[in-house]
Amino acid sequence: MNIGVTIGVARREARLEAEEVMRRADVAMYAAKSRGKRGWLAYEPQLDEANLVRHAMEGALRQAVARDEIEVAFQPIVNAITGRIEMVEALARWEHPETGAVAPDHFIRVAEQSGLINELGRRVIAKACQRARAWDIGLSVNLSPVQFWDRNLVSSIVEALEEARFPTRRLDLEITEKHLLLSLIHISEPTRQEAI
Repeated sequence: MNIGVTIGVARREARLEAEEVMRRADVAMYAAKSRGKRGWLAYEPQLDEANLVRHAMEGALRQAVARDEIEVAFQPIVNAITGRIEMVEALARWEHPETGAVAPDHFIRVAEQSGLINELGRRVIAKACQRARAWDIGLSVNLSPVQFWDRNLVSSIVEALEEARFPTRRLDLEITEKHLLLSLIHISEPTRQEAI
């Protein structure tokens, strides 16, 4: 077993209530988590601004998911020899009503941190299967590593396939190279007990 810890640190200054010190430590901890787990970060005032932005995006994303406003775009994957499209990759896209297009790496990270990623992932797979059903090519859908903690992941994928009547053999589920590399690094890191 490999146990990791993420810590937020805040110093008590004059005239600061204990509750405010705890709040600052909490803000620092969430900022540390957003930079990668198993680390620590000391509170700085600019973290409050970043935290407010993240909370605002989380609220807007929660509404967008509930209203089914996350769309799916398709990127063709072409055979270099034949020049034919052999597969499409489904990509989640979010057009915020006020700020416009939101970069996927931003809203996916917020979805992972807030627990929205499972519902978002289910909707993306369902929409992708529905739209790509008539195409005689493969469909690739990226999964977040966080989704692997969802006990309903397999059943939700099966349900999406059945509802869309999408052939199982045409669906590829992928994890991004970046996430796979980070996962392998965490797995291969020795625990403190192993290192001693």
